[in-house]
Amino acid sequence: MLAANACDRYLSIIEGSQDPESEANKAQGIAAEDIKPVACVHGLVYSFDTKGYEHNIPGHSIWVQSRCYNRDFIEKYDIHCPTGKNSRQGEDYPFIRKLDYAIAHAQDWQVLQVPYEQGGDCQCTAY
Repeated sequence: MLAANACDRYLSIIEGSQDPESEANKAQGIAAEDIKPVACVHGLVYSFDTKGYEHNIPGHSIWVQSRCYNRDFIEKYDIHCPTGKNSRQGEDYPFIRKLDYAIAHAQDWQVLQVPYEQGGDCQCTAY
């Protein structure tokens, strides 16, 4: 389930990454001509273990893909879920594998991560 502010947070990160005047780009020394379009934004998942204990899991997820995808990137590299018989279980695995391969080989796109602050309020984008 997406967090209530997930879309706003994704949009804020995407818009900020495209702005040469953004603090993040200035801090990283990224010049305007080096700004790349965003292929994907990774979010954070808030999960529970089998005993009900809460865990923040930065950088990856369990059974949930908390990502925001650029439709132009998906279409350019023909990334899609399988269709037909036996395509309803684990359909995200081929999609994610194709996506990760395309990202690894597409030098003109970038992948962003939702910032995670240890000890602060939960900054997760999905539960």
